[in-house]
Amino acid sequence: MPRAFSSQGLRRRKYQPLSVFLLVFSLLGINSGVAAAETTDARTPTDLSSFIDEPGYTFANTSVLIYGYLVVPAGGPVPTGTISVRDQYPGSKTASYSISGGVIDFGLSFITPNHVGPSAYVLSYSGDANYQPSTRTYPYEVLAGPWTITKLSSPPTRSTRVGDSIDITANVYGTNGSIAGHTTGYIYLYDNGELVSTGNFGDIPEIPFTVTLWYAGTHKFTAIFEPTNPLPYAGSTSKSLSVRVSASK
Repeated sequence: MPRAFSSQGLRRRKYQPLSVFLLVFSLLGINSGVAAAETTDARTPTDLSSFIDEPGYTFANTSVLIYGYLVVPAGGPVPTGTISVRDQYPGSKTASYSISGGVIDFGLSFITPNHVGPSAYVLSYSGDANYQPSTRTYPYEVLAGPWTITKLSSPPTRSTRVGDSIDITANVYGTNGSIAGHTTGYIYLYDNGELVSTGNFGDIPEIPFTVTLWYAGTHKFTAIFEPTNPLPYAGSTSKSLSVRVSASK
């Protein structure tokens, strides 16, 4: 007898090829629910070690030498490639150097920061056929110095007589900006070569003095800044500030 027609059986037979197709896709790992295999870098990892020539700081507009080491496992192939260094400050140039002859500790050429304040330089290794690339960032401080400038100023007065007092301000700063808060020291104020007052230099750049004038004539005031520690700043002497004193009535 003829087999009875079944729409359910037709639907099963209709979708069987699609089921097989999806199963093959799944086994191959290429359907939408299976992530593609990630590529891995089989090369040996590397690291960098570096420091600047000064102990953690340098000065604005002064070149400083960068030292560094490419760290690779002992006994492996000789590394090749390039090392690059640049300051993070905008506009800084990148310098690159080739590694040759298996030398993996190096002194790079100078970088010259043109700003004052916290900074950092970036050291990078390009990698080669055997070693992975690597990058490290090293912070350092850029100071305003090392030379200092000391200046004296005084408010203008209509007339100064014996027995009057005047206010004199000493200001100390580096050749590239303020050094206040970066060092300590003393400011010695002299009147015609005679020490008349001493001030402490520290967190503020301006040191006020009040001086009483005891004789008539020209008083030439000078100030000498002497840092507590001669590093990283040098002392300095101001130009003279002249005050004409008249005899009292």
